Amino acid sequence: MKRITSLLFAVFMLSAFTIKGDPEKDILGKWKVDDASVGSAKKAMIERVRKINAEQAEQMAGFEGLDDIIKGLVYEYKADGTLDVSAPQGSQSMKWAISADHKYLSRTREDGTSSKDSIISIKPERLIFADEGTKEKIEFVKAQ
Repeated sequence: MKRITSLLFAVFMLSAFTIKGDPEKDILGKWKVDDASVGSAKKAMIERVRKINAEQAEQMAGFEGLDDIIKGLVYEYKADGTLDVSAPQGSQSMKWAISADHKYLSRTREDGTSSKDSIISIKPERLIFADEGTKEKIEFVKAQ
């Protein structure tokens, strides 16, 4: 009995460390910011704008409809390495890539500006990143 228990434990430990998802495939599809992460996403967005234009960032911070805009954003990661971010006001396309060590997600806009967020988790049903500037944890769920 002791030997069977040891064998089962060994199999479990091996499978726990060898079964991993494929982040490049798991990220594909349409995503939205989880409602619980809207505040973190808002803070990260305002701080990114602040680096470019402090006055515009202050206007964003005071805009009451920003939460609703963030809730309405849909991020579509495609297998060809493109990312479309759609909002009622329009859409934006960019390139995305996951680092070889699966620790970072880079996004590069058409104007050449880029961001590099830390990957906390990429699963088929949930994405979790830490914003590069604020270190805010932002969770995404599949968009309907």
